Amino acid sequence: MRNPTTAAAIALGSASLLTWLAGGALAEGGHDLAARLRALDANGDGVLQRDEAPVPDWLFARGDRDGDGRLDPAEARAVARLRRAAAKVARGGQEKLRQRFAKSDRNGDGVVSREEFPAGDELFSRFDRDGDGRVDRGEALAFAVEEELTEFFGKHDADLSGTLSPAEVPGEEAREVLRAADADGDGEVTGEEAFAFVYHARRDGVGEDGRATAPEGGAKGAARSGGGERRAGEGAVAKLGVLAVLEARFADLDRDGDGRLGPGEFPASSAVRSEMDLDGDGAVDRAELRVRFRVAGDLGRRGERVRDLARSLGLESELAALGVEIKALFQAGRYAEVGRLLDRAELLCERRRSEGGAR
Repeated sequence: MRNPTTAAAIALGSASLLTWLAGGALAEGGHDLAARLRALDANGDGVLQRDEAPVPDWLFARGDRDGDGRLDPAEARAVARLRRAAAKVARGGQEKLRQRFAKSDRNGDGVVSREEFPAGDELFSRFDRDGDGRVDRGEALAFAVEEELTEFFGKHDADLSGTLSPAEVPGEEAREVLRAADADGDGEVTGEEAFAFVYHARRDGVGEDGRATAPEGGAKGAARSGGGERRAGEGAVAKLGVLAVLEARFADLDRDGDGRLGPGEFPASSAVRSEMDLDGDGAVDRAELRVRFRVAGDLGRRGERVRDLARSLGLESELAALGVEIKALFQAGRYAEVGRLLDRAELLCERRRSEGGAR
């Protein structure tokens, strides 16, 4: 929306904004909301400038669809919906995480050193995203969010597509959060979208009023470690997803006993079955399953190499959310797509390495 240039247009724009936002779609105290927005719209131009909107930068950017640096009526209403969903996400598991972190941080310096960390070296290295020998709150949060989302996707991704639609999850509250996380509005939430929404909501501790209420040290940790986000491909071999299901239940699924899983027996989507059906006969047998296990192993090892390369080049933050999507697709058995995402990650690494050599 362009700034009105006359006093009448300014008054009309402001009224339009407040009327729109106080309408039925935002039934949570419409008159109170209108009054709040009237107070926020300091210059009365009918839009909310960045410094007028008391929400974190990432939430403002999500709502500012046209990228003009301000929120028109439709965008402001979208931010209100996103804020409600973010407040629900921000509540989840935060207190327990803070308690565990405080218990481990024995000297109270805001980070957990290797000596303070209550587990072995391998797990510590997974927490310590930037490799500086200590875990800050941002890194602990990123690890917790990814583990939670991996479990959630594994439980609710009924068609094993590697994405989630609102129809696949129970409860209106969960569906509201998924709709909010769907950044591109295509009706399917990828691991990357889910991680970005949940991580940022919890990092900033978005409250019911939309303001960031990050606990002490949260912003510092995010700044020092690039948000503490996940390295690309890390933990890709931790859970085999659909392969584990097929291996464990092959005999039960093979109802006609012919040693193959046909269209009526295969427990995943037709796209996954087609990818595993190497000879194109419309079914998956145990030999094809063994080949896929080897492919999965190769991809897992490749993911670990990309992770280490990204870490050495300081790309762990840029490739963080990509790692979540890789993990979800890996569980779904969509190895061709996993390979393409690893290609993307490797390309970014190569370009960063070239830039370093050119300097």
